[in-house]
Amino acid sequence: MDTHAETKTENISMLTRKKHGIPSPQEGPKWAAPLGLVILLLAVFGLVSIVLIVVNHVNNSRSKEFAESAGYYEQLLTPVVMVEPVPFENIEKADKLYLVKASIVSILLDESVELPYDINGLMMVSADLVETKCRQLFGNDIKLEHKSFFLEAILFRYNDSDNSYHIPATGLNGKYRPKVVDISKKKGEICVRVDLYETESENLGAGCMNFRFADSKDGNYIKSIEYIEQ
Repeated sequence: MDTHAETKTENISMLTRKKHGIPSPQEGPKWAAPLGLVILLLAVFGLVSIVLIVVNHVNNSRSKEFAESAGYYEQLLTPVVMVEPVPFENIEKADKLYLVKASIVSILLDESVELPYDINGLMMVSADLVETKCRQLFGNDIKLEHKSFFLEAILFRYNDSDNSYHIPATGLNGKYRPKVVDISKKKGEICVRVDLYETESENLGAGCMNFRFADSKDGNYIKSIEYIEQ
C-alpha cells in the first residue's frame, strides 16, 4: 500500500473514532484526566491531613505539659497567696513575718506532715520545721524572726520555751487562690504569672502577680514577688 493510501486509511480511522466517541491511542481514554485530578486532590488532602494531625499532636502535648506545670505551681503557691501576698524585689527585702506565715500555712496544708499536739489540744509547729519549709519556698538566704501573730482572727502563739507555734486545729479559708496563666523560662529562672481569685467569691481579687523562681539543681524557690498592673 502506498503512502497516500495509508494516510487516507488513517484519516478514515480517526473519523470513525470521533464519530463513535472512541479516543485515539495518542489521546488516551476520556476519564484519564479527571482521574488524575482526583488522585492529585486526594494526595493534597492526605498531605494536609497529616500536617494537621502533627500540629494538633504538638499543640496537645504543649497543652498537657503546661497543665502539668501550672498544677505544680498552683499547689506550690496556694499557701503563699492564702496569706495576703507581700511583694519583694529580693529575699533580703522580704517581710519576715509574711515568710513565716506562708511557711506555716504550707506546713498545715501538707497532708504528709503529722503535727504533735500540746496538752491543750493545740497543734504544735516547731520553729525548725518552719525554717525548713521557708528554705524550700524562698531559698536558703533567710533569717526568720519568730513571734506570735494573728491570721484570720486566729492566734498563732509562739512559745519560746519549746520553740514552737501553738495553733488551734481549725481550718483556714485563705485570702486568695492562684490561677497560673503563663510560665516563661529564662536562663537560671522561671517566671510564673498568676491571677489571684478571692476564695469566698471566686472573683478576680488582687489582680495579677508575677513570681520569679530560681531554677537550680537544689529545686525551685521564689526569688521575688511583684504585682502586675493591668
